[in-house]
Amino acid sequence: MQTEYADHSIRVFKKIAMVLDYITDAKDPISVTAMAKELKLPRATLYRILDALEKEDILVRSESSYRLGNRLLYWAVDTLNHYSLRDLIRPHIERLSDETGLTSSFYIRVQASRVCMDRVDGRTDHRPYVRVGQHLPLHVGAPGHVLVAWLPDDERANILAQSEEHYPGLARDPKGIDWERIRQEKWAFSSAEHFRNIASLCSPILDGEGQPAGAISISGPLDHLNVDNFTTYLPLLTNVTSELTRFISRMPGLYAQEMVRGGF
Repeated sequence: MQTEYADHSIRVFKKIAMVLDYITDAKDPISVTAMAKELKLPRATLYRILDALEKEDILVRSESSYRLGNRLLYWAVDTLNHYSLRDLIRPHIERLSDETGLTSSFYIRVQASRVCMDRVDGRTDHRPYVRVGQHLPLHVGAPGHVLVAWLPDDERANILAQSEEHYPGLARDPKGIDWERIRQEKWAFSSAEHFRNIASLCSPILDGEGQPAGAISISGPLDHLNVDNFTTYLPLLTNVTSELTRFISRMPGLYAQEMVRGGF
């Protein structure tokens, strides 16, 4: 009997979470009828959930639709004041390294550099030596390509020129970079651009404005990661960055980026 009650409670909580996610993601006011249809919930069940959430100030009714209430704002502010994105990102890059055997890293852009905010070493004997907190060039390597791909053309050209000046001796890919392809497909691959015999595959974490708040890369020696096999690793990487993007994109863009920086 207790097991049945527990199972029922879990199902109810899942429905509540589903409703809250739906209202959070809705761009325009939506009727209860349309919500019930899209969530595949009986209208009577949905009304009970909405009424209960409204009574607890978790939702606020506005004419024929609902929006998030003050109680959720109270929870959110407390969470944001104490939450470290490192706690969120770290398990993902640990899993990536465990599944691929490659080194996983998390980068953000600071002016004309990319900064390694966290990393988990892979199992390969040969790997890039990068310290957490180290500043690295933007004009070479897949992480740099990803972090500047969404910038306006003029701004990107200026940033890359500064990077070349700060980090002399590292030449850009003479074939050029397809920035539009990176923005569309949300990944970049580089081979021995920054470190000799090292390849890198990178994907962005996008904020609520669709701009990179950071990027996660996997890297390793060319006999483990190369142009012939990187697509086998790509789904593992993009599944992680897509999940993190869903989390980050619900925050205002600038604040999301401040959280990324402040969380370390």
